Amino acid sequence: MKKQAFISFVIYTYNCENTVQTTIQKIDSFATEKFSHHEIIIVNDASSDNLQLKTQNINSNIKGNLTTINLARKAGLEVAMKIGVDCAIGDFVYEIDYSEISFPVDLLYTMLEKTAEGYDIVSLSPNNKTKASSGIFYRLFKSLSKNNISLNTEICRLLTRRAINAYSIIKNKTRYRKLLYKLTGYNNTTIYTDVDKVVSPLSLKEKIHIATDVLFGFTNIGATISLALSSLFIFISVGVGVYALWAHFFLNQVISGWTTLMAFLSFGFSGIFIILAIFNKYFYMILKEVRDNPESFIASIEKR
Repeated sequence: MKKQAFISFVIYTYNCENTVQTTIQKIDSFATEKFSHHEIIIVNDASSDNLQLKTQNINSNIKGNLTTINLARKAGLEVAMKIGVDCAIGDFVYEIDYSEISFPVDLLYTMLEKTAEGYDIVSLSPNNKTKASSGIFYRLFKSLSKNNISLNTEICRLLTRRAINAYSIIKNKTRYRKLLYKLTGYNNTTIYTDVDKVVSPLSLKEKIHIATDVLFGFTNIGATISLALSSLFIFISVGVGVYALWAHFFLNQVISGWTTLMAFLSFGFSGIFIILAIFNKYFYMILKEVRDNPESFIASIEKR
């Protein structure tokens, strides 16, 4: 018996004209068999190949509703997928970040079954496929995050409508979905599977941009670095002042006025760096208020 729910599939695509048709047909065939109603939303992130023409030619072969969103300029994975999810009308929404299905498609139904257990966010992650650079970033984020949030590589995600609604009202402009969904407070779980390959749709530049945005937006790494540097320069300034006094009393060849000048500079720069440290604390507090990140999040919601 088919699942009596409207299901949305949002697929991110960029320069993948050779794989998009197979992916869409595979998902449509699966959805037609398992669900009574479904839609497929393709988000074309301003591809430079013939992707748009390719999607136009497969409309007649799809049994579900097919929508293609062609962005005017490249927005990146996170923004592009948010646009696609905003257009989805399903009771359940699948976010598929990769244009090629490299996992058993039946796992999509397994993910939906997890929602019956009380999970509003179900992720699909590869077994032992995390790149070294991604692993370093995830560990660094966890160590710096005050909520001790664990992140990992995800290739697909299923969301209930209420999880999407909670995500949409978060004011943070850094739309790092896997993190913001955890901050909604709704129960989440991860299914691990073996995959043929995991090729990120992000370029190295995009990865660095997202990583820095997340670290500076969701941790206190900026304040920590600034405070550490201010403290270092305060220490150096005080050290110079101490050396100037020591040289005045114990060295015989000190130029007249040198001790006074160095003591003045030491005192002055120490004051400047102390003020910068104080300003840094205020800027960090203002940033927290503007971003409106929750101070904590719900670890679980139990129902009886």
